[in-house]
Amino acid sequence: MIPQDFIFIKEMPLTGTGKIDPKALPEPELTSGGNADYTEPKDPLELQLVNIWEKVLGIKKIGVNDNFFELGGHSLLAVRVFGYIEKLTGKKLALSTLFNSPTIAQLAVILKNEGWEPNWKSLVPVKPGGSKLPFYCVPPAGGTALHFQDLVKYIPDDQPFYILEALGLDGKDEPHDDPCNF
Repeated sequence: MIPQDFIFIKEMPLTGTGKIDPKALPEPELTSGGNADYTEPKDPLELQLVNIWEKVLGIKKIGVNDNFFELGGHSLLAVRVFGYIEKLTGKKLALSTLFNSPTIAQLAVILKNEGWEPNWKSLVPVKPGGSKLPFYCVPPAGGTALHFQDLVKYIPDDQPFYILEALGLDGKDEPHDDPCNF
């Protein structure tokens, strides 16, 4: 883990007792890491999505091709991002959408497509290609595919990987809540 942002100071600020005063240290200006591949927003929707991501992630100058997870995004932040997106567009996307569309550019395409629907209501194809037997995971009760975001990094590209989410997470279908009636 190597920091992406550095601040050079002449000397460490000290308290009256000679200890380092962390409150007196300058705040870093967080960026997307000086990404040489920075791509700016092309339209108002992408600009609004960039503003949402910058607000939620606390990072400045996010490009439309930056990956949500590589910027430090996780499931709790995804909930906040998608809440803002729903307020902005009126569209409620499943959190698992971030697995297959983890960039602003990819999300903007989905949000612009009026007829877009996920391929399957509960099956999230995280890595659908590959030659090995498919690997399936089921999140804990009430959980989403985002519970497995850290695991995905370790799944090889030739390993098909799917996550089975509970019905009803999309806000359209009724969740199955009767354990006696399948």
